[in-house]
Amino acid sequence: MLTALGHEVEVVSRLRTALRSLDETSRLRTYAKAQIQAICLIQRYRRRRVRPDLWITYHPYAKAPDLLGPLVAMALELPYVVIDGTIAYKYRRSSFRDGLALTRAALRRCDALFFNKPIDQLRAERLVRCPHLYLPPSVDLDRFASALPIDLSAGAAGPVIGSLAMFRSGRKVDSLKLLAEALEILHERSPDEPWLAVIGGGGPAREEALAAFSSLPRNRVRFFGLVPTEDVPAFMKGCDIFAFPGLAEPLGLVFLEAQATGLPVVAVRNEGIASVSSPDGTILLNSSRPAAYADALMELIADPERRRQMGNTALRFVAMERSRTVAQARLAEGLAAAIEHHKLQQVSVQPSSAE
Repeated sequence: MLTALGHEVEVVSRLRTALRSLDETSRLRTYAKAQIQAICLIQRYRRRRVRPDLWITYHPYAKAPDLLGPLVAMALELPYVVIDGTIAYKYRRSSFRDGLALTRAALRRCDALFFNKPIDQLRAERLVRCPHLYLPPSVDLDRFASALPIDLSAGAAGPVIGSLAMFRSGRKVDSLKLLAEALEILHERSPDEPWLAVIGGGGPAREEALAAFSSLPRNRVRFFGLVPTEDVPAFMKGCDIFAFPGLAEPLGLVFLEAQATGLPVVAVRNEGIASVSSPDGTILLNSSRPAAYADALMELIADPERRRQMGNTALRFVAMERSRTVAQARLAEGLAAAIEHHKLQQVSVQPSSAE
């Protein structure tokens, strides 16, 4: 998005500051590497005639604090911007408490903070005094509008229920298991009702994911395999309903991608999914019971007109609130606010001249 706004972007470091499994010695070594790299960057830019206009760091948090940005930005007097900075107080009494302290200090220092979940706004308001703007996930609608649909039905009658996920143990596979149970209930209730489920995805838990659907008749489920990023719009356009429960999903870009195709979505409600979903273009269930999920799917299978109306509503939601164009405008607004905030901060700290 930055290059689309006309900015020149330079990735100045690929230092990994993730502290997930580091012992104390390794952690101190990471901090030392970061300090050395920060000094080198400061010296490099001081030798240049042209310096950056601002510094941006993406997603610092307790397990991966920003060890470069605050140091370099302060030394070079640059506006410091954080995108998706997260404060999770559950780490206060953990081995990541120093990472939490570093992240809090970085956010206090920043000139603009972008957040992508409403809960982060509440935490930011208690901590930062700089401009903070909501920058939720977004999609490029042009990619979806120009895509040609893949024929997923394989000649089967009835609507195609599409699902797309990475096959990883934990919440991803748990969601696929819930979906499989719901589809079994659908088939048992109405064995002659025409529909086909198409499951796209791949990953290390592939066998576990596919085994979840083993009780369904072969004419009820088709496994598509891994869907490359560039083929997601075409896959979505081959579906009539998008179904993925999204258990414990923090956000879920796939739900936006489905709505950008004009699909009605069925998921289990949580804060992250609700923040990327059209209220009237999705069915967000308060229950994770397979029977409740099956009920929601049957409502859409039996009502093509409702599917169409919900899909159109979802597409309008993405166009008005979650498109890349909207996100670019919000990003530009925030960067301009960061530069202005930085200027005001510099003025406020300048010593007054003696009269």
